[in-house]
Amino acid sequence: MANENEDAKPEAAPSSEAADAKQAVESSTTESKGATQANETLASVIEAAAKGTDSQSADPKDGPVENLHKTAEQPDASSKTEEPEAKADGQQPPAVEDDSKLPFHEHPRWKAVVGERAAYEQKVKELEPLAKDHQSVIEFCKAKGISGQDYQQALEIAAMLKTDPQAAYEKLAPVVDGLRALRGDTLPKDLADELVSVQSDLKDGIISEETAKRYESRLREVAKLRAQHTLSGEQSKVTEQQQRERAVGAAVQAVTEWQQAKQKADLDYRPKAKADEPHGLFELVDREFQFLMNQAHQKGQNIVDPRVVVQLAEQAYSSIKASTARFVPQPKARKGLPSSNTSPNAHREPESLHEAIQMAAAKHGF
Repeated sequence: MANENEDAKPEAAPSSEAADAKQAVESSTTESKGATQANETLASVIEAAAKGTDSQSADPKDGPVENLHKTAEQPDASSKTEEPEAKADGQQPPAVEDDSKLPFHEHPRWKAVVGERAAYEQKVKELEPLAKDHQSVIEFCKAKGISGQDYQQALEIAAMLKTDPQAAYEKLAPVVDGLRALRGDTLPKDLADELVSVQSDLKDGIISEETAKRYESRLREVAKLRAQHTLSGEQSKVTEQQQRERAVGAAVQAVTEWQQAKQKADLDYRPKAKADEPHGLFELVDREFQFLMNQAHQKGQNIVDPRVVVQLAEQAYSSIKASTARFVPQPKARKGLPSSNTSPNAHREPESLHEAIQMAAAKHGF
C-alpha cells in the first residue's frame, strides 16, 4: 500500500499555453455555429395583412428564438488521454504525449477546426455559381411576370416533350388554341355560328361572294379583339400583382429597419429567449401592432404604405411603453448629505437677536 501511495502522483495542472489553445478552439467552434436571430414578427404581420388574413383573432406567434443558454459541448473523444494499461511483466508502457504540451498550431483540435473551416469555404465557392444562376432565373421570372406555377408547368411540358409527346400535345392544345384565337384563325362559338349562317346565305345565292368575304373578315377581327382584350386583362392582373408585391416588400423593409433601430436604442426591446417565458416589451408591441394594423385595414387605409406601417409601429411602441411605465417603481428621492460646516446646533432656535446674527454669519462662513 505504501508503494502504491508513493507511485500515485497528482496530475499536472494544464499549462497556460494549453488553456489558451482550448479557449481559442472553443471560441472558433462557437463562431462557426452562430446564433439565429428572432423572426421579424412585425414584417410577418404586414405580409399577413396584405394577404387579407385576420391576425387579431389569432394568437400572436412567437418567432423561433434560439435558446441562449446553450449546454456545454461534450469534449472530443480525440482530446481524451487514455491511460496506458500496465503490462503483465510489471513494466510500464511508454507515456502518451500530452496534448497540452503541444504547440498551439500543432494541437489536434485546432487542426480539426481549421480543416472544417477550409472545407466550408471550399463548399461555398462551389455553390456560389449555382446560387447566382438561380437568382438570375428568379429575376427573369419576376421581370416577365412568370409565376411559380407557370414555371412549374413549363418544366413539366418540357419533360413531357422528351418522354411522352402525346401528353405534351394535350397540355399544349389549349395554349395553341388561345394563340390561334389571338391571330383570328379560330372563332368563338357565337362568331363561328354566324360564319356558318353567312356561308349558307352565300350558297343559297342570297349574298354575293364578296359580301361573304367581308362578313368573314369582320368576324375574325372581332375574334382577335376579344382575344387581345382577354390577354390584356390577364397582363393587367399580373402587373397589379407585381406592383402589390413590390409595395409589400417596401413596407416590410421599412418596418424591419425601424425595428432594428429601436432595438439598438432600447435594450428592453428584445424577443424573449425561451418560448415558455412571459411576454416582454417585444411581444407586447407585436400584439399591439397587429391590432392597429387590423383597425387601419378596416378603415380603408393603405396598410402597405411604408410611412403608414412605421407610424403604426411607433404608435404601438409608445402605447406599450406608456402602459408598462405605470408598473415600474419610481426611484426614491435621496436626502442631501449635510455640509461639512454644519454645526450640531444649526437647527436650534436663536434666543436673542444677537445670537440670530451670529448663527446667520456662521452659516455663510463669516
